[in-house]
Amino acid sequence: MKKTCKVLMMVFAVAFGVLLLTGTSSKAAATITGLQQTKASSTSVTVQWQAVMENSVYYSTHIGTSANNLTRQDNQYGTTGYISGLTEGGTYYVQVRAYSDYARNTVIAISPVIQVATTLADVSGVTQTSATGNTITMKWNPVTGATSYYIYRYANSTYTQIGSSKTASYMVTGLSPSLQASFYVVAVKTTTSGFTVSSDYYRGASMRTTPAKPANVAITSWYDNINVAYLGWNGVSCNGYQVQIQNSKGKTLLNQDVSYNSLRVSPFWKGVFTKTRVRGYITIGNKKLYGPWSDYSYNASNKSIKISSKSRKIKVKWKKITGAAGYTIYISNKSDSGFKKVKTLGKKKTSITIKKCGKKKLKKRKTYYVRVKYLTKVGKKKVASGVMGQGSIYVY
Repeated sequence: MKKTCKVLMMVFAVAFGVLLLTGTSSKAAATITGLQQTKASSTSVTVQWQAVMENSVYYSTHIGTSANNLTRQDNQYGTTGYISGLTEGGTYYVQVRAYSDYARNTVIAISPVIQVATTLADVSGVTQTSATGNTITMKWNPVTGATSYYIYRYANSTYTQIGSSKTASYMVTGLSPSLQASFYVVAVKTTTSGFTVSSDYYRGASMRTTPAKPANVAITSWYDNINVAYLGWNGVSCNGYQVQIQNSKGKTLLNQDVSYNSLRVSPFWKGVFTKTRVRGYITIGNKKLYGPWSDYSYNASNKSIKISSKSRKIKVKWKKITGAAGYTIYISNKSDSGFKKVKTLGKKKTSITIKKCGKKKLKKRKTYYVRVKYLTKVGKKKVASGVMGQGSIYVY
């Protein structure tokens, strides 16, 4: 019995000695702190970390495409690691290890594994796909590895970020009609470690909103003798205009696209009231996107106006105009000014006898100028034609 106890005591003593020996040679590695990515290019990343506070410390960086499969990339002699030979738009995992010997056999400290990334390919195919008066919609080709995209507006030699998107499309809002501006897109990726990489260059295109409402549509020149009218209006920023002319019943007489803010119409319609409106459009791909219609411009020209005089009286006759709601007659002794209203007649009247110019009776051996303004009804109001019938007569 004593012998058995003695043997057991010897076994425990040996085991205790082994435990002591093992404890001194398998000291747990310390943790390297502060590992982070600081730079990136299309084929490399740079990382930094906090130094291990021991004498004669050596480092190595380890990298892989997964956190569980890392290989030594390079030996380091400071707390900055430069890893090259990588792929553009790639995601990798990096760990740093510290050693107490130059041969880097004895690990004394290990960092956590962090995610790093190289810069992304440039965005391509930035294209406008749609627009309204206050929005622009665009798309582009997806970039491999991108987690989002930053959208910039370029103006006054400055890129200003106006939004971001998780997908390869974006709608810019809050714009004004007839706007033309340049928009650019940059691909972006943020690693799980919080470092953001992006494309090297901004890529974009000039885009525009749909046009503003044209104003002041009118006949700018009228040649009654050859029955030619020139239409004009205030131009807006656009690719072209649609001009539409209808009769008083809404039947379309002309529907034409023009490149500029004017149109020659020949022959113009006589004896009928017309209404003209204009809208601008932009072209995106093969599609036209239109802005709002202008207000209508109302115009009429007569087939003939006959003026005669007898006994210091002027007789004016005209043909009835389809769509007219009445006629206002004016007279003057000057060709281009001083016209005084004689009377407004109903739509069924087609003649009038004039005895006075203003408050004065007509005089012999004097020339008088007569104008007949054509009126049409728009809602509850009467609107005058942009052109009118006119003529002159010498009173004997």
